[in-house]
Amino acid sequence: MKKNSTDNLNSFRYMGYFLLAVILLPLLSMLVYISFNTNWMTNNPKSYLLGYILFASFCLIRLFILRGSYKYANDLILAISAGWIGTSYLVTGQKIFDELPSLELLKDDPLLFYAISFKFILVCSSLISKIVITLIEFIRAWRKEEEGFNGITAWDRIKLIFKKPSPKKQAKR
Repeated sequence: MKKNSTDNLNSFRYMGYFLLAVILLPLLSMLVYISFNTNWMTNNPKSYLLGYILFASFCLIRLFILRGSYKYANDLILAISAGWIGTSYLVTGQKIFDELPSLELLKDDPLLFYAISFKFILVCSSLISKIVITLIEFIRAWRKEEEGFNGITAWDRIKLIFKKPSPKKQAKR
């Protein structure tokens, strides 16, 4: 029996789910472990933040794959955060929101500590998601362009790049 393209897509989908599970399960177990072990969180705050950043990035990328409109939501997050950072620097003259918060800030002002941590997680996960989303869109566009070049040799492609437009096309411009 001949396999069609749908069967190939399903096999790739299951391979993708398997790879995501291999990557995601250790990450999720680390996040669960961290949330129940405050000693580890206070000793390794950067690893703690990295785990949440990677998890949030994965969620944003998955939302984009399900529905392309989430790309615009990700861009909105980046624009708002850039505005927030720029405005706070212009108004106060200090880079309060540009530095990782110290543990002393957690003791002194926990609300500010969590706000800065949340901002870092949000901005970093949006940036990582933006990189991956752009890579996905590049691959999709590249494949679509390759479909248009079926049957054309590499030498013919090079000739098409340097070929002068015909007089009819120049008249339309």
